[in-house]
Amino acid sequence: MLVCLDISNLVARHHHAPRAEPITDPEGRSVAGAVGALDQAAKLIRKLSPSHLLVARDGTRANEGRRTIDASYKAHRPPPDESRVANLHLTFAALELLRWPVREVDRWEADDVIASVCAAYRGRVLIVSGDRDMLALCSDRVRVRLLRAGGAHLTCGPAECRQVLGVHPHQVRDLRAMAGDRSDGIPGVPGVGPKSALTALAACGTLAEVYRRLDANEPIDELKPNVVAKLQAGREQARTSWRLAGLNDELRVDIDALEAAAALRFAAVEEPLRALGLGALFPRTMSSMTR
Repeated sequence: MLVCLDISNLVARHHHAPRAEPITDPEGRSVAGAVGALDQAAKLIRKLSPSHLLVARDGTRANEGRRTIDASYKAHRPPPDESRVANLHLTFAALELLRWPVREVDRWEADDVIASVCAAYRGRVLIVSGDRDMLALCSDRVRVRLLRAGGAHLTCGPAECRQVLGVHPHQVRDLRAMAGDRSDGIPGVPGVGPKSALTALAACGTLAEVYRRLDANEPIDELKPNVVAKLQAGREQARTSWRLAGLNDELRVDIDALEAAAALRFAAVEEPLRALGLGALFPRTMSSMTR
């Protein structure tokens, strides 16, 4: 089995999670994001003993791949939380000490790295992320451990994708193209929300079929006339959004280099990890990993 970690997502979730007591370094700075992400990942690796491991990260200028499609892609986002960024840097410093296989591709996002590895790897894959967009990768051999609030998770295949999003995995891209994705700055079709997009996909199956029927003046009885008018008017936004919403699964990543034999070598690097300010890994939950 290959385990793919969307590590930035894990760090963000733990950094922002409410907790009874802060997790800090000796200078009092929060390291909850780094400690929580590494702790969660290590426990899962210990439990599953995967043959291969991928820690995916955004490449340098990660948004440029999609900004060739739309220059405003993710431009609406505010500057990142400095503390969260510091936790992310700490996490990658720890991963370098641990020798976990971290991979990035210039101009592309971690999601694209994961999609490319899923396409190339022929065995079972488990993706660990709180990002529902990852459900587009669900298949008979790819599962997504979808992280939820409070430490809960749902392991998703194609059936669970339909349960969570209302569509099959191959329809996730079309759903986002019509309904948009505010977080990623994918515009979608103006005035067409998730409910109407789901109705359109239930009736037609794909976005391409929606527009084929509209072009052929074939009625889509399930859609209200005002929704049909919005789809007609928003054709260009739909086309652009569809291109933005797709995952690039053609990046080159060396699968053989992702072997996970040394994944849990915390004991060997305990002192360097403490020097980074991550001593909280050991007295809290990592002591079992060092034996």
